[in-house]
Amino acid sequence: MIRLPDDIFWPLGDDMHSTLFVRTSQEQLYNEVYHKYLEQILTSEKLEDVGGHVIVGTAGIGKSASLNFLLYLASELDVDVVIQRNESFAYVLHSDGDVTSYDPRDTNNIPELFSQKSLYLYTHGDDEEHVSLNHRAFTVIASTPVRNRYKGYFKFKYPFDIGHTWTFGWSLEEAIVARQALQPAVPLSDEDIAQIKRRYYEVGGSCGLLML
Repeated sequence: MIRLPDDIFWPLGDDMHSTLFVRTSQEQLYNEVYHKYLEQILTSEKLEDVGGHVIVGTAGIGKSASLNFLLYLASELDVDVVIQRNESFAYVLHSDGDVTSYDPRDTNNIPELFSQKSLYLYTHGDDEEHVSLNHRAFTVIASTPVRNRYKGYFKFKYPFDIGHTWTFGWSLEEAIVARQALQPAVPLSDEDIAQIKRRYYEVGGSCGLLML
């Protein structure tokens, strides 16, 4: 779990607040995407194939949380990160600490997207198709399993080396650990655990629903 100050929220996803749960079961996904990005920014050559990844899963499963964790990892690198949620916002988090806001309806005006050293983290709304992309940044998209919402990702001007990973539901053990992390000084009672189990069997492995 990574906790920000109470008045600072994680930027990507609905109702993320200041606490980010990092699932150990997703470690392979994080490593795969992160190291693929590191390979891209460490090369001194102009790449023919620019890298990217689509993270697919049902609502509340943790797709946007994965983007926030990749943002956290990128904070240790000397890179520019572009974060966008459909037409709601588009920000460039510059390596020097400055932040620039852009019109999310026209990403061609964001110069950092045309550098293969930049990281582009994108999540869409519930009823929106992804925009067609035309840049060289390493792109990670979080999407529900509706191909119309990320098919534009496969229509680039440049050839892309695209990974594709399903994000599966939380296990009951992960849900219990996450709930305990929210109140570390107070051990969960048998009644608390029983309540988590009942909720888990009602809604399945959706963290977004489990934590309601």
